[in-house]
Amino acid sequence: MSQIPPAGILDLMSNRGVNVAAELAMRWCKRGGKSLGDYLEFGTYRGSSFTAFFRAAQRHDVTDMRFYGFDSFEGLPETPTCPPDEDPTETAFVAGNYSCSEEEFRHIVAFRGVDLSRVTLVPGFFDQSLTEELKVDLAIASAGIVNIDCDLYESTVDVLNFVTSLLRSGSLILFDDWLSYDAHPLRGEQRACREWLDEHPEIHLTEYFKYTRTGAAFIVSMLTPYEQQVMQRDAGTRGGVGRDADRSRTAAPMDSEDGDLPAETEPGPPV
Repeated sequence: MSQIPPAGILDLMSNRGVNVAAELAMRWCKRGGKSLGDYLEFGTYRGSSFTAFFRAAQRHDVTDMRFYGFDSFEGLPETPTCPPDEDPTETAFVAGNYSCSEEEFRHIVAFRGVDLSRVTLVPGFFDQSLTEELKVDLAIASAGIVNIDCDLYESTVDVLNFVTSLLRSGSLILFDDWLSYDAHPLRGEQRACREWLDEHPEIHLTEYFKYTRTGAAFIVSMLTPYEQQVMQRDAGTRGGVGRDADRSRTAAPMDSEDGDLPAETEPGPPV
């Protein structure tokens, strides 16, 4: 087992925002006295957010939430929007970047205090691993928190299609790279989400908070056929402002200076 690799500057800068996001998400998920479902993270890298959400669950005594991590453990896949590059250190979103082996990931999160008996890891590129059979095998009834940190349009499409049947009203979806690509609405996670919502008019997303420099969290509402008609009518009367997540009204801002929220990650092995 190699030593835990040092964190980069981006890892250190984002810890605070991830911890606050985990706290706010768990408060929301636990508001009724019990969690709404399991925690699913897509794109685990070195376990920073995975650890933050596990710790938040511990603080709120959420014992009925299982933790699932999905990752290739080989870095980003090669896709039309993520080509190979001779020098992947120059650009963040190139094939092979963000690689961390499954063994190293387990070592990092276990060192951070994550109970591996509550953790299930699913290796593989999403276009191959995220199948209907997998949902049956994992016996996931519902997703309370879906944390999408897979950077790319194609991978996000695979993730959203996979989780559709697992969502409930009140589920949370976090997009870690919502504002990547200069916040372009037709690139990356925003494009994938827009197309997904167009295909599923029964799903409405309301923005809950933003975190780090690029992340955004949304609350899921499952609409009845009548409610879908109301939403479509209201969108028309507002001059075309639609139901897309990137145009929804913010429900609650995130105050990273709130003293009631968790402090930054304590010194230790970087994630």
